[in-house]
Amino acid sequence: QLILEQLPSIEAELLESSAPEGKAFRWTCQNFAKQHESYWITSSSRIHLLQQYSLVSLFYATGGHSWKRSDRWLESNNECEWHGVKCGGISWGASRHNVLGVTLGNNGLNGTIPSSVACLSGSL
Repeated sequence: QLILEQLPSIEAELLESSAPEGKAFRWTCQNFAKQHESYWITSSSRIHLLQQYSLVSLFYATGGHSWKRSDRWLESNNECEWHGVKCGGISWGASRHNVLGVTLGNNGLNGTIPSSVACLSGSL
C-alpha cells in the first residue's frame, strides 16, 4: 500500500512477476518481513522501505546481476552499505540513513532507469 501511495501509476508493474518493479516489490516485502516482527510502519521504516524499493527497482531494471560492482546489493538489509549508495543526515536516527546519492557510473548498467526512483526524491 505504501509503495502504491507513492507511485500509483505502476500498480500493473508491481503485479507483473517479471517486471523490475514486480521483482523489487517482492524482494522489498520479503526483506521487510524478515527484519520486522510486525507490519507496523514507523516513519523510520517508511523511509527505509521506500528507499530499498527504489534502489532494488533500479538494480533489476538495469541488470544489477551483471554490474561490474554490486557489492552488498540485495545481501545487506541496510541499503546504505550497498556499493555506490551514499547515505547520511544531520541528526541521529532515521534521517542519518537517508539516501543522499547513488553513484554507479562506469558500472555496466544496461536498461532504463525506472520511474520508481522517484521515491528517492524525498531522501535526496
